Amino acid sequence: MTDQNQPKGNERLSLRNLGQRKREVHPRENNLRSTPAARRYAREKGIDLSKLDGFFGNRRITEKDIDLYLEKKRIVQKRVHKDQAHEVRESLPAEPAAEEDEGISPLARKLAEKLHVDYHKIESGSGPEGRILRRDIREAAQKAAEDGAEPESDAADASESLKASAESEALPKESIDETAMADGPAAEADSADEAGTGAPNGVEMPDATAESDKASAAASDLVRNRDRRRLAAKMSADELASADFNPEMAPDYTKIINLGVAAKADPDSERDFDAVVLGGGAAGIAAAIAAGRKGFKTALVAENFGGGFLYGGAVEARFLYENAKLIRSCIGARRNKGIVVDKLSLDMQVMGSEKQRAVDYEAAVLRSDLMDAGVRVFEGAGRPLAPGFIDVKDEGGRQERLNWRKLIVATGTLPQPAAFMEDYDEVITDRTIFNLDQIPQELTIIGDGPIVCEVASIYATMGSRVSIITAADNVLKGLDAQIINRLEEQMKRSGIGVHTRVKPVDVYKDSLGAIHIELADTDAKPAANGRYPKITTVISSAIYVASEYRVNTRGLDALRLDIDEGRIVIDEFGRTSVANVYAIGEATGRCTLAHQGRAMAQMVVDNIALEAEGSKLRAIDFTQVPVCIHAFPEVATIGLDTRRAGVAHEDVRFGLAPLGSEPGSLFDEDKQGFVKVIVDGETREILGVHIIGEEACGLLGQVQALMAMRGTDADMARIVNPAPSLAQAVQNAFDKIDA
Repeated sequence: MTDQNQPKGNERLSLRNLGQRKREVHPRENNLRSTPAARRYAREKGIDLSKLDGFFGNRRITEKDIDLYLEKKRIVQKRVHKDQAHEVRESLPAEPAAEEDEGISPLARKLAEKLHVDYHKIESGSGPEGRILRRDIREAAQKAAEDGAEPESDAADASESLKASAESEALPKESIDETAMADGPAAEADSADEAGTGAPNGVEMPDATAESDKASAAASDLVRNRDRRRLAAKMSADELASADFNPEMAPDYTKIINLGVAAKADPDSERDFDAVVLGGGAAGIAAAIAAGRKGFKTALVAENFGGGFLYGGAVEARFLYENAKLIRSCIGARRNKGIVVDKLSLDMQVMGSEKQRAVDYEAAVLRSDLMDAGVRVFEGAGRPLAPGFIDVKDEGGRQERLNWRKLIVATGTLPQPAAFMEDYDEVITDRTIFNLDQIPQELTIIGDGPIVCEVASIYATMGSRVSIITAADNVLKGLDAQIINRLEEQMKRSGIGVHTRVKPVDVYKDSLGAIHIELADTDAKPAANGRYPKITTVISSAIYVASEYRVNTRGLDALRLDIDEGRIVIDEFGRTSVANVYAIGEATGRCTLAHQGRAMAQMVVDNIALEAEGSKLRAIDFTQVPVCIHAFPEVATIGLDTRRAGVAHEDVRFGLAPLGSEPGSLFDEDKQGFVKVIVDGETREILGVHIIGEEACGLLGQVQALMAMRGTDADMARIVNPAPSLAQAVQNAFDKIDA
C-alpha cells in the first residue's frame, strides 16, 4: 500500500512540500486556528475539526477543547438516545387497561387479587372520598383470617404466591433510577410503602394475635416486590396524593437527584465535581475534607495552600508562643522554684528552621487528610465564570475548567496596608511578624485584637520592649469586661506599654535611625499650623502594623453575589444570594479565628447533605464557638458575657473563683487569673464561661460539651476532676454561684 505522504519519484522531501501534502490530505484544516497537537489528536479521535470552527470562539483549538467537545457530544447523544427510546415506547401498542374502578386504587386492586379478597364487600375505604387503599385490603384479609372465613387452600395459595414474590430478585438500581427519573423522587418514595406506621422499615407490623397468619405476613413482604415499584412509578399525581407512605423509606438515590443543578457528578470525569471549594485557608480546607468524607466528589481550588492559617497565622504564632512559654517557665523556675538557670539565650536561626519544619509538617497532615477524603487539589487562582463553571490558572499559566454543582466560597481577606508602611523598611507586616531574623530591641504595635495581644506577649517575653497603640477603648473587643481589664493589667505589669484611645499623627526617623511616633487623642483636632496637641512620643526600632482587612472578592464578579459593606451576604445556613453557592470563614465577616471558620465549614457541608435529603437545615450558634487567645495570661471564653447575658435573660447568676490559688498553677507568678461562670437563675442552664490565666484554653473542654447539651450547674457538679489540677478552679466557680 502506498502512503500518499511519501515522496513521489524524485520529488525532494522538504518542509514546504510536506506541508503541501498535509494540506491536500486535510484541506479543511488549513484555515482553522488549532495547534498541531490538537490536529494530531483530532485525527486519532476521528474528528473533523471543521465542525469545531467557531465552537470555541476565535481562539486556537487545543487538545482540551477536543476533550470538552467529545464530552458534550456524549451527553447530547445520551439525551438523543433517551428521547428515541421514549418515542419507541410511545409507538408500542398499549397494554390492555384493567377495568376502571374509581373506588379502589390500582395497587389495592392488585393486592386484593393476590390475597383473594373481594373488595366489593368493603363499604368504604380510608382514602379520599372513601377510596379503597392497600391498608383496607390488608385489614380485610386479616379480619377474614381471624374469623376463619377464608378457605385454607386460598390462604395457602396466597402465602405461596407472596413468598415467591418476597424471594424474587431485588429491583436493580438501574431500574430504580429509570422509574424515578420518569416521575421524580416522590413517585419512587410513594412506591416504597403506602402503609408506614412507624415501624423501622416502613411496613405495618401485625399485632401478636395475627403474627401466625401467613397471608398477613406475606402481605407485609409484598411492598418489596419489583412489580409494585414499577406500578407505583406509573401512578398519577392524584393517586400519589392519596397514597400514604413512610418518608424514611425513600431510596438513597434521592441524594443524587436533589444534589444540585444537575445530576450527580460523573465519577469518571476529571473536571466534573459535586462540590468545589474556592480558597485554601483553614475554612476552605476543612470544608473540602468534610465534603469528601460525606461522599461528595470534591475539588479544592487553592491559590495559596494553607493561607493565613499556616503562614503568618495560627501555626507560626503557636510555635513561637510555646517557645515563649518555655522561657517563662525557666525564668519562673530560676526565681521561685530553686532551679538554677545560668544563662538563657535565643538562637533565632535554629528557631526559624524548627518553626518552618512545624509548618511543613502541618501542611503535610492537611494534604494527607485531603487525600484520604478523596479531595482533588488544584493549586492556582480560581475564577468562577458562571454558575456551574470555574476556571483555575496555575503559576505556569496552565488553565483548567471545572464543573461544579455546589460552590463553597472561602476566599478569606486581603490586608489593607497603612499609609506610612511604604516609607520605612522597619515596618513589619502580618506576613513577616513571625519570621524575624532577630528580636527587635523596641517593638511598637499599632492595632488591637487577639493577634496583637499574642504578638505583644511573645516578643515581650523574648526581650523586646513592646508598646501597643490603638484607637479603641481596649486592646480586645467583644469579651467580658472583667477579662479585658485583667488582661490589660497583666500586660502592663509585664512591661508592655498599652496606649488606648490614641492615634499616630506623625512618624519620623531621627539621625540615629530610631523611629519616633507622635500620638494624639482620637478626638483631637489639628491646630491652625496643622499640628496636633501631642500626648506622648513612642520611640521604636521596629513597627508592627496589625493590618486592617477587607474581604477577598477578586474574580467573583460573574457570580453576582450580594455584597454588604465589603462582606459576602449569607443567611443563617451559609447560603448566599445565588443558588448552590455558599460562603464561609472571613469572607462572610462573621468570624476571624481559624476554628470559627472550621465550624462554619462543617455547618455548610452538613446543610448541603441535609438539603439533598430534604431534611431540616441547621444554623451555627457562634456563642457556642470558643474564643482562645494565646497571650500571657491566656484567655478562653465561650457563651455570653455579663452584658449580653443580662440583656437576654431576666435572672442571671454568677460564680467567680481564683485560678492562681489552685495547686496545679505551678509557674503562674502573678496568680491573678480567675474563672467566671454565668448561669440562668431560673433554668440553671450554663450561659457562659470566661477564664483568664495559665492553661485557660485547655479548661473549656468539659464546659463546652455541657453547654452543647444545654447542661446546668447541677450537671457540672456531677463531674469529678482529678486533684490537684487547674480544672478544680472551674468547678469551684460553679460551686460559688449561690454562695
